Amino acid sequence: MGPRGLLFWLALCLVLVRIYSINVLETMEDLKKITNFGKHFPQQGLVLLCWLLSQGKFDQNGKLRLNFNPAEERFGIHEYRNDQLTFPSLSNTDFLYFTLGNLKIPNNQLPNYITRIFSNSRGHPKRNVDRVMIQIQKNDPTVVDKVYITQHSENKGSDYDEDLTYLIGKELLKKILELCRPDGDSSNQKHDDNDHQPDHQRFQQIQSMFQKAPYLHEFLYLAGYNPPNNVNQRGKYNCPAKYEHSELENIKLELRSKLNGQARIVWEGIPVEMLKKEMKIGIYNDEDEDNPLVEYSLNGRAYGEIDTHLALNRGLHLRLLKPMTIFETVYESPGFDDSEIEKDHTVARETVEKSHPFFTFNNLFSLVISPFSNLFSLVFLIFSNVFSLVYFIVSSLFSLVYFIVSSLFSLVYFIVSSLLSLVYFTVSSLLSLVYITVSNFFSLLFFICQEILFALGKLISLVFSVCFNLVTLLLTALLIEIVRRAITEVTDNRPRAAPPIVVVSHGRPGF
Repeated sequence: MGPRGLLFWLALCLVLVRIYSINVLETMEDLKKITNFGKHFPQQGLVLLCWLLSQGKFDQNGKLRLNFNPAEERFGIHEYRNDQLTFPSLSNTDFLYFTLGNLKIPNNQLPNYITRIFSNSRGHPKRNVDRVMIQIQKNDPTVVDKVYITQHSENKGSDYDEDLTYLIGKELLKKILELCRPDGDSSNQKHDDNDHQPDHQRFQQIQSMFQKAPYLHEFLYLAGYNPPNNVNQRGKYNCPAKYEHSELENIKLELRSKLNGQARIVWEGIPVEMLKKEMKIGIYNDEDEDNPLVEYSLNGRAYGEIDTHLALNRGLHLRLLKPMTIFETVYESPGFDDSEIEKDHTVARETVEKSHPFFTFNNLFSLVISPFSNLFSLVFLIFSNVFSLVYFIVSSLFSLVYFIVSSLFSLVYFIVSSLLSLVYFTVSSLLSLVYITVSNFFSLLFFICQEILFALGKLISLVFSVCFNLVTLLLTALLIEIVRRAITEVTDNRPRAAPPIVVVSHGRPGF
C-alpha cells in the first residue's frame, strides 16, 4: 500500500471518528447546561425544536410520528444531503436527512411568533443559525428515527459545526414532547419559592414574549432560554412595555410596487389603543438608519394604503412610529426585497442612496421627478383610455366578422349535410332493394336445390333398396345351391345295396 492509500485510510478513520463522536443529550439538564443551542435572542432553535415535536407523538411501536409529511417540504423543511458528513452517512440505507430552521425561505407557513422574531432582528448575525435535523424513513416519511440539533459554523460558511451538533436521546425526546404538547399550557405553572428571583422573572418574560404559544413556556424555561429585555439588541426587538406582544402580532406593514415603480405602503391590524395617538409610518433606507426618508400619518385608520413618490429599492423598510419628544419605533417591518415584487409589476433595481439627517439627494430627486411622474401618469391614463376604445372598436368588428363567417359556415354545413343525407338515403335504398332481390333469388334457388337433392335422395334410397333385395335374393339362391350340392355329395358317397338279380326266363320272370 502506497503513501496515498495510507493517507486515504487515515483520513477515512478521522472522518469516521468525527462522525460517530456526536454527543447525545439524555436529559433536560444536558440540554440546558451542555449546549448553548437557541438560548439567546434572536436564536430560535429551542422554539423550533418544541414546535416540531408538538406536531407529532410516539405511536404504539415507540416511534415518533409527525402529523405532516416532511418530504412535502412545508414549513421551510428541505432535504439535507450531508455532503460534509457532519452526520452519520445514510448511503445505502432507507433513511434521509431533512432540516428545519432556514427562516429565509419565503412563505414557510411557520407560526407568527417565530417569523416575527426573525423579521424584527434584521442584521443580527445569529438570527438564522439554528437547525433541527431529522432522520426519516424513505418509505414512510412521517416516521422520525432520530433528531439532531446543530448550528451553522461562523467560520465555515454554510457548513454545520460538528462541535455544536448533538443527538437528542429518546428519553429526552419523550420529555420534550410531553412539555410541548399543543394542548399544554404552563402559563399558570407554579414555581417553588426557593426559585431565584432572576429565574422567576425569566419565566414571566417568556410568558409575555410567547403569549400565543403557552406550550412553549415551561420547556423554554427548563431548557435555559434567555428572553431579550425590551431594549434594542441590534435586532430591534424593542416593543414598548405598554403594548403587549399579542397586540403587535396582528400588525402588518408592507411595501408594494406601483405600475411606475414607486413604493406603495399597505398596513393593517393597528390596535385601537395605538390609533388614539398620532401614529405614523416611516420609510427607512435600511435597518441602521435612524432618520426616515419620509413619514406618513395614519389619520386614525387601522388599515389602508398610501402611494409614495419614492422609488421602490432593495432594503427599504417600514417602521410604525408613536409620538414622543422624537418618534419611537413601535413595530418594524422586514426590509424590502425586490425578489418579492408581485409578478405583474416589474421594477428595476436601483442603488439605494444613503439618507442624511436633514435633506437628502433622494428627497430632492423625488421632489423634482414628482411632477413628471404625475404627467406621465396622466399621459398613461389617456393612452390607456384611447387604447381601450380602439380595442373595443376592433374587437366589435372582429366579433361582427366572426358572426358573419360563422353564420355562412353554418349555412354551408347545413346544405352539405342535407345533400350528404339525401345521397346516403338513396344509396341505402338501392342497396336495400338489391339485397332484397338477391336474397329472394337465392331463396328460390335454395328451394329448388333442396327439392332436387331430396328427389335424388329418395331415388338413391330406392335403388339401394332394390339392390339390397337383389343381393339378398342372390345370396339366398347361392346358399340353397350350396346346401343342395352338399346334400348331393353326401348322398353320392354313401354305399349302395346290390340290386336284386332278376332271372329272365321265357315267359315270365322267375325269382
